[in-house]
Amino acid sequence: MLGQDGLELGQRVTYDRSPGLHAGPADRPGAAYQCPPPRGDALDLGFQREAQERPDHHDQPEHEDIVEGRRDRDGANQVGGDQDFLPFAWDQNQPTKYYGPGSLDRTFQLSVGGFLQIMQRGPTVAFGAHLTSPLATSLYMENQGRPGEIYFTDITGDGESGDPIAGYKLGTFGRGTSGGNINSVISAFNTKYAGTFSPAAQALIANGLFTAAQMKSLGAVIDSVAAAPAGQFSNPWFRAFDAKLAWPIKVRERLTIEPSIGFYNLFNFSNFGSVGGQLNGSDGSANGTTSTTGKEVLRRGIGTGVNTAGAARQIEWSLKVSF
Repeated sequence: MLGQDGLELGQRVTYDRSPGLHAGPADRPGAAYQCPPPRGDALDLGFQREAQERPDHHDQPEHEDIVEGRRDRDGANQVGGDQDFLPFAWDQNQPTKYYGPGSLDRTFQLSVGGFLQIMQRGPTVAFGAHLTSPLATSLYMENQGRPGEIYFTDITGDGESGDPIAGYKLGTFGRGTSGGNINSVISAFNTKYAGTFSPAAQALIANGLFTAAQMKSLGAVIDSVAAAPAGQFSNPWFRAFDAKLAWPIKVRERLTIEPSIGFYNLFNFSNFGSVGGQLNGSDGSANGTTSTTGKEVLRRGIGTGVNTAGAARQIEWSLKVSF
């Protein structure tokens, strides 16, 4: 099986660590690979590096890499898109470039709870209320996994595709950008970047391997981002009010029966998750989710447990026996 660079997965190769395009191994004439700029081991997902010293050249370590498939940044390894808890940076050349609110960040949270016993050995009432501001979402281009994806969605030139929308920090949607003005962000990006050349394409043109006209004829230009529909959905507030009524009945010294009824989301508030940051125009994305029907894919459901916070109102009956 061959990787995007034409090398077999699992094959050991020896190469120059300096950035740029280099010739492939001797047993594969004509093969070439793109060496990313040097970066720390914690940020290197594409390769497993090994360094060993040649017996006859103790002062010149030879680097060997095992060519592996790269995991896209929008793959299953995400933890809510929060760079603080992920094994990659959004810009491999400048790991600290992109910072901003994490995907679990809320600027405002209010929770209130209480417990009341109406009389001695009488019924008890407990409640909990929650009100939180919208979550933040980072906006980034769609990585379609095409051959040469770096020509379409690698804005920074670090060799990773599906880059954040240039000019904006992480967590921008929900923090100044919303469904009401997302199209101004998209329009500004398309005006400046769409149809132009990525750093990878510019390197080919600068070295005379292709002309600008040839690159455009091949379609090797930065993608444009589709505009959001009218009434684009914004990240919502979260509201919930839970209550429970119980009545402990003491039968005898060591036997108590306690029937109860609990109401989760008593007032049946509608709650939805935050939109996805990949700008692919699909339902649930920051440029494809309407406030009427499109948002339904984000509605909080009951899940697989007894209760999911913010889901449609649920009622729970229970009987507790203590002895």
